[in-house]
Amino acid sequence: MTFISPNTPLPLGIMEMVLISAGGAFFYPPLVKIILGSIPRDSYGVGSSLAETMRLIGNSSSLALVTIGFNLYLGRKDITPDNYAEFLQSMNLILAAFSILCVASLILILLAERTRLKDR
Repeated sequence: MTFISPNTPLPLGIMEMVLISAGGAFFYPPLVKIILGSIPRDSYGVGSSLAETMRLIGNSSSLALVTIGFNLYLGRKDITPDNYAEFLQSMNLILAAFSILCVASLILILLAERTRLKDR
C-alpha cells in the first residue's frame, strides 16, 4: 500500500487491507508462542501479560507515528479534496515506515525462533 495513488482501484485497496489484517492474524500467535515457549510454565501469566502490553504499546506507537506523518505533510489542516495530494504523500511515508518496521520485526522473530530451536 506504500504506492497507493488516486488511480488505485478500490477493490485493490480493499484486498490490500484484508491482506494486512490477515498478516497480523498470522503474525501474532507465533510470536506469543515464542514468548511463552521461552519462559517456565508457572510464568505464563506474566509472559502473556507482557506480550499483550507490548502489543498495546506497539499500537500506541503506531498511532503516534501516523499522527507525526500526517502533521509533517498536512499540519493543522483538515483533510479536504484540496489537500488530498498531501494526504496521499503522508500515507505513502507512513506506510513505507511501517513496511520497514515489519521487515525488521520479522527478522527479529526469525532470529528468536532460530535461537529457540537451537537451544532445544
